[in-house]
Amino acid sequence: MRDPKTREEKAKAYDSLKLIKKFNKLYPVGSTVILRHVASDDYPYEPHIVKFEAYLFPGFEAVAFFEGISGCFSIEPDFIKYPD
Repeated sequence: MRDPKTREEKAKAYDSLKLIKKFNKLYPVGSTVILRHVASDDYPYEPHIVKFEAYLFPGFEAVAFFEGISGCFSIEPDFIKYPD
């Protein structure tokens, strides 16, 4: 992965790293996460099991792997139901 160059890229990478830390603390491998596949209130949340710790994907996106989902998936709050 390349290093962030612009101020915007650095801010996004920093925010993503904070989210990754939060996600990995709340949802260790093997735990159940409630997520939805589309960032819309019209789509229901469903339980999925965390397969691997979250990490920073190229492009500074915070992602993780879940059982039942092919490839990595965003852990942004639009998709994951985080506790209040």
